[in-house]
Amino acid sequence: MNAAVPYTTIRRSSLRGAMMLWGTLGLCPGMVSAGNITPGQQAGFSIPGSLTAPYSLNLSSTLVHENNAIGTLIGTFSTDPEAGVCTYSLVEGDNCADNNLFTIAGNTLKTLTILDFESKVNRYIRVRCTDANGDFIEKAFQIEVIDVYEVNNTLEATNIVTPNGDGINDTWVIRNLPPHSMNEVRIMDRSGRVVYHRRNYSNDWNGQLTNGGQLSEGVYFYIIDFGAGLNLFKGSITLIRSNR
Repeated sequence: MNAAVPYTTIRRSSLRGAMMLWGTLGLCPGMVSAGNITPGQQAGFSIPGSLTAPYSLNLSSTLVHENNAIGTLIGTFSTDPEAGVCTYSLVEGDNCADNNLFTIAGNTLKTLTILDFESKVNRYIRVRCTDANGDFIEKAFQIEVIDVYEVNNTLEATNIVTPNGDGINDTWVIRNLPPHSMNEVRIMDRSGRVVYHRRNYSNDWNGQLTNGGQLSEGVYFYIIDFGAGLNLFKGSITLIRSNR
């Protein structure tokens, strides 16, 4: 049956699957279709196929540490496979207040400035995913800035440990160390061998090895690492063992 059926093109839609179109079948007078549909009768026609407009938009990560360099990778955008090759862009709309702080390169989201946790924790962007036909989907994302402990000039470490139980210098103390900071402490002997290693140190080292054995008297060297590209805090400790 050859017949022209008027219909409306659907654009920028996330529909999938077969389409059902309703219209007036234009047949010459006296003609009857295979389905016994007469001229002027309203009928529905099922046309198999699919629309290719993207219907999903995802970002692999929405977290970024504060103080990271400009151009830091945050995450990668993706959409449904059926959408084919798509482009991603920052657009105006609801929840787009911080678009100017970020940039999209290909399908990756990167920082366009150095973000600061103390200024603002959550940032908001709006992204559009557009396919080859110009169909698109938009979605807003919340980018969370992660706090990083910032080493300052108030951090001090004692340089002597005398673990004799007299209450004075019995343990190695790092003054002004935040109680919940993410730190890693390594203590080494003169040869560079790590004799003590601890994550989230809590001012309790009294001259023991990591495995619990006791170190000999002498000078040892420490490194305190707060991670996330922050400067290392270094120094030396003198361990003295004496009777009460």
